[in-house]
Amino acid sequence: MPKHPTKPDRYAALEAYVAACLPTLNLANWRVTILNDVAPEDRYADIEPNDQAQTANLRVGNLFWAQKPEEQRLTIVHELIHLHLCRLDQTVDRLEPVLGSAAWAPWAAVYEDVYERATDAIAEILAPQVDLPSV
Repeated sequence: MPKHPTKPDRYAALEAYVAACLPTLNLANWRVTILNDVAPEDRYADIEPNDQAQTANLRVGNLFWAQKPEEQRLTIVHELIHLHLCRLDQTVDRLEPVLGSAAWAPWAAVYEDVYERATDAIAEILAPQVDLPSV
């Protein structure tokens, strides 16, 4: 995978920022690792929670570093909100073999849109409670 053209200290600062956000968002029992892999070009960031443990890997995209601090905060809070919802998301993913792909696919696309919109709405509410990053 391609690596970010950023300095490692930026990643350390981002990891410290995310760790500081976790208790505010009632996620202190989670450990989030910032990967040096680039998120897909159409995303500011993405997060991948572990299916069993309360750990997750977070990647930021090249566009993340160009965001203003308020936008970076919203991006990070959005990704962290996914940790509250990840078990629901895993449940939905596990329905495909039960329902079959033909029945699951149209429903999953609608679910994904609603899930992201809800995550955005919750992040908008909670982001002002989190300090701004200085990454």
